[in-house]
This record gives sequence, structure tokens and C-alpha cells, in this order.
Amino acid sequence: MANENGGNSKVGIVIGTKESTPCEFWFEVFGDNPVCVDDIVKVENYVERIGKVSFFGVVVNILKGFEGVDFHSWNKETLRGIIPYQVYHIAHVRITRIEPESKLIPPDPGSEVFRVVSTEETRKAMNMDDKKNLLPAGILNNGEVAYINWEFINGQKGAHISISGISGIATKTSYSLFLIHSMMYCRTIDEREKRNLRALVFSVKGEDLLHIDKESREFDNNAKLQFEKMGLETTPFRTKDINFYLPPDPEDPSRPLTSERQDEKTCIYGWSLKDFFKERLVEYMFDQEERENDNFTYVLNHFSDVMKREAEESPECRVEVKVGNKVFNLVSLYDDAETRKVVDKIKNSERIDISLSQLLELTGQEDENLGVDTEELRRFFFPSKAQHQTISKFIRKFAVCAKDISFLVRMKESKKVDWESKKVTVISISDKFLSFRAQRFVVGSILSELYFGEKTPKSKGLTVFVMLDELNKYAPAVGFSPIKNILLDIAERGRSLGIILIGAQQMASEVDPRIISNSSVKVNGRLDSAEVENRVYRHLSSEFREKAKKIRSGTMILFQPDIEVPLVINFPKPPYATRKEEIKPSETELKEIESSFA
Repeated sequence: MANENGGNSKVGIVIGTKESTPCEFWFEVFGDNPVCVDDIVKVENYVERIGKVSFFGVVVNILKGFEGVDFHSWNKETLRGIIPYQVYHIAHVRITRIEPESKLIPPDPGSEVFRVVSTEETRKAMNMDDKKNLLPAGILNNGEVAYINWEFINGQKGAHISISGISGIATKTSYSLFLIHSMMYCRTIDEREKRNLRALVFSVKGEDLLHIDKESREFDNNAKLQFEKMGLETTPFRTKDINFYLPPDPEDPSRPLTSERQDEKTCIYGWSLKDFFKERLVEYMFDQEERENDNFTYVLNHFSDVMKREAEESPECRVEVKVGNKVFNLVSLYDDAETRKVVDKIKNSERIDISLSQLLELTGQEDENLGVDTEELRRFFFPSKAQHQTISKFIRKFAVCAKDISFLVRMKESKKVDWESKKVTVISISDKFLSFRAQRFVVGSILSELYFGEKTPKSKGLTVFVMLDELNKYAPAVGFSPIKNILLDIAERGRSLGIILIGAQQMASEVDPRIISNSSVKVNGRLDSAEVENRVYRHLSSEFREKAKKIRSGTMILFQPDIEVPLVINFPKPPYATRKEEIKPSETELKEIESSFA
């Protein structure tokens, strides 16, 4: 039934048989107007000496049963009319807002309850009616737009977004990308601020994100209406706003390593040996497990210092290592050539082109006819107090790691990722082409440059959002590494530098808790039944924990500081393609397809 209450419909009355508090209440549901979980409702009371008090809340649970029946075995008798009964139908509401806010009182029993359907009152219920900058985050159960308070994302009051859920169902990457598209092309964020936004997107899975500037064939009219409802552009990421960075092809360093896209938008990233050592990127090569050994870390840090010094003192674009009367010109990190051939070079020349892995391997040789003092070579690279077995382990591990990343570190001049010139920069670290060691190295090297650069993004008037999937691999709950240290610094002080993290992971419990706790906004897709019981999800009530085990793909549970109750939201299929198969054919291609069937 319609009423003067903003067009909202009456759905029940607050019951007095269960206690109401300033945080929650129960109401009896009218049978002719069914209520669903996640409905937004409103109650109004007139209180003496206060005036009108409004209560807004979200339905979190609904109960039905036989009232007046004491034993389960009596159910069939009630249906035969032998035992008198009534069916109760009640709903549990978590209060999201009380107006005026200073009056924390419960609603009166018997008060009428209305379903909120209007845009204005939905914003009031979500505490968004007095906010200027709002980020569209999806569609609520009543069809209205769910917003995130932009001040808790851009660093003004808080920062960082954590997204968790089961792989393949929770659509973590899809939702992360949806939020980036929303912040770039919405109408509810100040245009001047949007001009200074940048996004650095690490693409892990296949080559899916190399097509987000192309229209999607799956973007139907219903999705378009939802995008329009949220005030978002119904077009893909603009081609002029985006760049794609890919690793070099190992066979041809001038070509990007891809099987799906090679055009003017695709750039190559890579490092020269000189920059690799000057910037101490060698530290991002090794597994976190190795760093748990203090002796190994001691050797690694000393080696990194030595190579940084040699790189800085070497002429032009070369990296030269001078030991005794020999000059070793490093040509690569790794080469699997036989040691015997390298030895012949050393004997016959005072200047030798050699890979670093080969040079390190020589330090373990005992042959007096090598043409170089191996003990002197060992003392050059490694600290005198280091144990022989630790040095041997380091050399073996270096060769294994260098083999994986050598093709990324062979440029005459580094080709760095330019994250400033375009709104969105997609960096392919595809598991299709890169091992996890190589992925870790790329992420660590690029984050290092962003975080330790001469000028912070904020000093340039910019805010950079870093979207990183599989965050648990880079910042696990236990252990330490240079990458994890950077991510922790970003989580704890990144907003003061203009660096904001959008981290996605299957299980938040496997990510360092300091990163999760510093994330102002937490989003969950479907969660594993054991995972959801972890204390890291304490922001979810028991009802929402149960719900998190069942929600379908495209549905998320959003928690943010402005609302004490999590919100269940849906986000539509996007207008951009996230896989090659989704790309909408052009008119020319459609005509060609039609003519082929003619």
C-alpha cells in the first residue's frame, strides 16, 4: 500500500515479543507483502520532547513457524485442525541509521515498518545522503545504487580495498576492474579529482585483460540499464586512456610476448643489467622461504651491495667486474654454456664476456688452471665470514632464479612502465608465459620504482590505485620479503604518498593481517565454509557468514566504515571485454559473417 512515506510500502509492525535495541529490532511481516533478506526498511516514531525519530535498517534474517505448537510431532495434528495454531512470520533488522543521530533509542513496539524504495531514502539508509563524492559499487536488493564513500578510498579518511572469495566463483578480478572503471567514468566523483587518478593493473591470468578497451558481446540491454542507473558510461575503457605493457619475447626482444594482441597500444617492459644492479632488483629474485635463513640473507645483501657498486662504476651501459688482472663484462644473468668453454675464454683474454651465473659458478671451482684466482673471486662477491655451504646454496639458487628472469633483464636500456601518461596501465604478468618467480620479480621491481621513486605520486598531484590479484603470494601471513615489506608500507602509509591498494585473494586469512586491517573497504564473494569462520571476517555477522557460503557469481558482500551492516550487492556484466572470446565483432566483421552464410 502506498503512503505519505516517500512512496514506500508498509510491510509489517515492530513486535514486542522480542526486544528492540538501538542496533536491531524484529517485525511481524504482513502476509500480503512478502519481505526478502537484504530489503531496506524504515520505521518512524514520534517521541515526546524529541519529535520525529526515523530508524533505517537492513533485513538480515526471516523466520517462519507454527506458534502455539509445543512439540515437533504435533505438526500433522495442527494441519488436521486438532491443535489450534497460528503461523508466525517475523524478520530481523540490523539498524543502519537513526535520525536524529544523537538519539540512540529503540523503535516502539507496534510501529509500522515500511520498505524503502526511493533513491533519496535509500541514500539516507546507507548514510550517503550528505556525501559529495560517491563511488558507484553495484545495485542493492531494492534496485537502487550502492555507493562507497570516496573519502575512505582516496586516502582522505582511509584507503585500500580488500576483495576475497573462492577462485572462479567470487569474480574478484572482475569486481576489482569494475571498481576501476567506475572511478574513472562515473558522474559522482569530482571531475578534477578524476583527472588525477591512475590505475596500475597487474594481469595474472592468461591474456584476459588485454582487451578491456574493446566492446563486449555479453553487454546486453539489462546490463546497460544498470550501468545507466549507476551513472556510469556504457562504453569500454577508452583506448586513449589505456596502455598495455608486456614482457619481451625471449626469441625477439623487440616484440611483446603475446599471442592475442600486438598493436600500437602494446609496449614492452624490461630492465638493463646496469639498472638491475643499481636498483638492487636482485633482491626480488628469491623465494621468501630462503630469506628465513639469516645466513642466506646476509650473503644476498652483501652480494647486492657489491653488484650495485660495480654497476655504478662501470662505463656507459655495461656492467664490468674487475678481479685481479681480469675484466669480466656481464652480458646476461644466465647462460647454460659449458664451464669448459668459459674457462678457455678466461685463459686467452683479459677481457671476457660472460654471464653472471657462469662467473659465480667459477667461484666453486678448485682447478688451478682456470686462469683466475677462484679464492679471490669468491672473496670479491661474498663476505669473508660467510659459510661455504651458504655461498654454494646461494650460487645454485641464483642460477635457478636467473634462468627464469634472464629474458627480462637483457635490454641495452631499461624500458620502464610509464604509469603517469595514461589513466589505466595494464601490466601483463601472465601465468601463461611467466613462472611465479618471474611474476614476483616483475611485481617487486615495478612496486619498488613506484614506492621508492624520486617523487611520490602525491607530490605530482596524482593518486595511483594498484590492483594486485593473488595478494597472498606476495604478502603472506607469515614470513618476510622485500615485496611484502613494500605492500605493508603501502597499506600502512601509502595513502599519504598517493598509493592505494586494491588487493584480491582467495583467502584473506592467508594475507598479512596488517594489510587486511588497514583496508577501509572489505568485499567478499563466495567463501569457503572453513575460511569464513576465521577471525579476519569478524566484520561479518553470523547471518552474513552463512550467506557468504551460498552467494552466486556476480554478487558481493560490501562492508565499509559508514555502515555497520554489510550490504549484499550485484554488479552487471561490463561493457568491456575481459577475454578475447567476448569481443563484440565490428560491423564489417558482422557483414562478412552474414555474407559467408548467404
